[in-house]
Amino acid sequence: MDTEYDFLTPEFLHLIFFKQKNVVIFPHVDLKHLRALEAFTVGYNLIDLEATALYNIREMVRSDAESYSQTPNYHLIYNLDKEKAKQLLDLENAHIILNVNQNCSDLIDLAHESFIFYNKKATKFLNYEFTLPDLKIEKMILSLAKTYEMIRDELQEIKNTATKIYTNLMNNIDMFDIDRLTSSYTKAEQERIIEFTENYYDIILPDDNEIENEDQKDTVATESREYENISQKREDSIPKFTGMTTRALDFSDDFEIIKNQNKHIFRVFLHELDEYRQQEINNSNLDLHQFFVPNDLYNYLRRHHWSEGIPESFLNQWNAALNRNGGLSQEELLDFENILRGLDIKNEIIHQIIDESESKIQKIDNGNKNNALGSLLNENDKESREYKIPPVSDFARFKAWMIDTLDAIEKKLKNST
Repeated sequence: MDTEYDFLTPEFLHLIFFKQKNVVIFPHVDLKHLRALEAFTVGYNLIDLEATALYNIREMVRSDAESYSQTPNYHLIYNLDKEKAKQLLDLENAHIILNVNQNCSDLIDLAHESFIFYNKKATKFLNYEFTLPDLKIEKMILSLAKTYEMIRDELQEIKNTATKIYTNLMNNIDMFDIDRLTSSYTKAEQERIIEFTENYYDIILPDDNEIENEDQKDTVATESREYENISQKREDSIPKFTGMTTRALDFSDDFEIIKNQNKHIFRVFLHELDEYRQQEINNSNLDLHQFFVPNDLYNYLRRHHWSEGIPESFLNQWNAALNRNGGLSQEELLDFENILRGLDIKNEIIHQIIDESESKIQKIDNGNKNNALGSLLNENDKESREYKIPPVSDFARFKAWMIDTLDAIEKKLKNST
């Protein structure tokens, strides 16, 4: 009989938290028992998904894997059959736990290396070998943390330390000292915290020799969920990371301005960015991260194609896309203007773009007003099919129009009662 304690083990803690692996569990397990694994998903927001109720699980998981959030989603997908599970096993950047109803051990060879298969009946991991040192820290954590809440608290402390390490590295590479940041931990604990930091943020932390080596100070590679301000003065002191290798110029702050100001404007920006990639960029020049991660693509464009800033042609393309299907509201237009100013776009370009959008809004508003008022008037009262409002500057005509309009509305309302 399954219980939640079947999954609160050093092995699952090792794989899900420290190694940041995906787990495939088969055969069927009750959801209430699977949810115990949420204890090990610190740093994520766990979402339960019932497979039979979803049409396109792959697209949902893939979209989440490519999105940016300080607390990204972790998917627990249950009631899966083998065919649906097979669709998910090549997702490289996903964070998921899968529960498959049938024996799916034959899918191991098709899965990405980040997926570890667990046969619940045999209580055995099929494609991962544990060594005794692997689980020493995990066993200590679970022996000291007697409840679900205590486990979460302990792992949250490790996550907080990892965030401190990452932030310190990105903000102040010259003063980066991993020993100082982890001084309250034993040597063995330090190694596991470094392992978690590297796997969670998908980086490789430099050792002292790397920081001091002048030949390595002019390159950087970065793929992460958080971006901090990186001064151009530190171009020669950025560490090596996994992922894309570039010079130290980083435009992630610009990307964050767009992302954080307005979700709708950001989504349209991502769409237009991908359109630009398809039309203007030779994909053979992009590495995997630049191809699939929007922030990395944006950084590539700023370094290699938009070195003088985002071109006016792309801004106009972005603005045109925003003005489709009814355009922006006044509040969204203000957000868009704030984004453009945050990106240091020239004032004359901003005024041109905003004026064009405001003109679009004005036309829509006038059309709506005219339609609303016109619908209240009898067709016989109209002199033409177009209902025109006199300008306020011609006050005499405007006043007469207002009185006639109110009379017509009053008459219409009386006739309708």
